[in-house]
Amino acid sequence: MDPIGTARDAELKQLTDIPIDDVLALLDGEPGDYRSLYYRWEKEQWAAGTLDLTEDRVEWPSLAPGVRSFLTAQLGWFGLGADRATRWLIPFVDAAPSEEQQVFLSTQLVDSARHSVLFDRIASEIFEDQDVWAHLPQRTSEGFKRLVEDLMPDVAQTLLDGSTSSFATGLALEHLVAVDALGLTLHKAAITLCDAGPVLRGIRTGLAAAVRDSTRHVAFTLRFLADATDRDRSVGETVRSALIDSPVGWDLLREVPCDGLPFTTDDLVETARARLDRSLMRVGVDPVG
Repeated sequence: MDPIGTARDAELKQLTDIPIDDVLALLDGEPGDYRSLYYRWEKEQWAAGTLDLTEDRVEWPSLAPGVRSFLTAQLGWFGLGADRATRWLIPFVDAAPSEEQQVFLSTQLVDSARHSVLFDRIASEIFEDQDVWAHLPQRTSEGFKRLVEDLMPDVAQTLLDGSTSSFATGLALEHLVAVDALGLTLHKAAITLCDAGPVLRGIRTGLAAAVRDSTRHVAFTLRFLADATDRDRSVGETVRSALIDSPVGWDLLREVPCDGLPFTTDDLVETARARLDRSLMRVGVDPVG
C-alpha cells in the first residue's frame, strides 16, 4: 500500500461533499505567517490524476444547455489561467523580498501545474478535446484573454523595479482580483450547479480542491499587504489606485453565459466586488466600490 497515495486520496474524499462555503471560510481567520502557509500546503496535498471522472463523462451530455455553457466557459478559463500562471508567477518568486516568501510562492507554481493537469483531464476525458479555446464561445473569451495574455504578464514585468509597492500591486492583481474576486466567484457558482444535481462529482471535487489551494494563495497576499501597509500607508494607496485603473474590470464577468441559471451576471459581479472590497478592508485599504 502506498501511504502517500492513500493520504492524497483521503484528502480528495474529504472534499467530495464538504460545503463550498466551508472551504471558502478558510479565508475568514488570520492568514498566518508564511511558514504556516507553507505547512498548510504540505498538509493539503492532492492528486489530480486520482479523480474519478467516469460518471462525469456519462452525465455531461444530459445536462441542461445553460449549465453546459456556463461550465465550459468557467472550466476553460480555469484551465487557461492555470496554464498561464505557471509562466507569469516565476517573476513573483524572484521578486519576493524574503526567502520564506519565495518558498511559499514556489508552492503556487506547483498548485497551478496541478490545476492545469486537472483541466487537461476534464478536456480530454469529458470534452474529448484538449483545445481549451474550442470550449469558449467567442463572446466570452475576449475579457479573459486580456487578463491572462495582456494584464498579468505586464504586471509581472513591473516587478523588475524591485519596489514594495510594485510587488504588492502585482500580488493584489494576481491574488485578490484574478484568483479571489474572479476565480473563486466562478468556482463557487460552478460547484453550486454541481451540487444542485447532484452531478459531476469528480469535477466538483477537483474544483473544491482548487478552491482550497486558492485560499492559501489569497491568504499570502493578505498577510503581505497587511504588513506592508502597516509599515507604509502609501503602499495601500498605490494598490488601490492600480485596482481602480486596471484595464480588466467587472466586464469580464458580464461575458459569462448565464442563460437559464439560478444566478445572473449581475449576481456574479456583485459577489466579486464584495470579495475584493472585503479583502482590501481586512488589510486596511479603502474599498474600490
